[in-house]
Amino acid sequence: LHDALPISYVAPPVVTGVSPATGAQSGGQTITIVGSGFTGATKVTVGNGTATGLVVVSDIQLTAVTPPGKAGRTTNVRVTTVGGTSVAVTADHYTYT
Repeated sequence: LHDALPISYVAPPVVTGVSPATGAQSGGQTITIVGSGFTGATKVTVGNGTATGLVVVSDIQLTAVTPPGKAGRTTNVRVTTVGGTSVAVTADHYTYT
């Protein structure tokens, strides 16, 4: 027991806002995502698609480029880190136009 390694817990990220919250169905819209726990983010999904151009600005902000989507569809923007994937909430909604 003396050689036990400490265990650290990394909480999953939390998304509290997406701006802009709407964009063209063709994708290509740079969005800013705010929340917490973004350090080390490895993936952003918008609905069923994976965003590109992920840039972690800080632990509370990142940017990404939306994939194509279906017009009129409201999706969840979710962030993945070593702590897991953010839970889908109303604040993470993005609507394709």
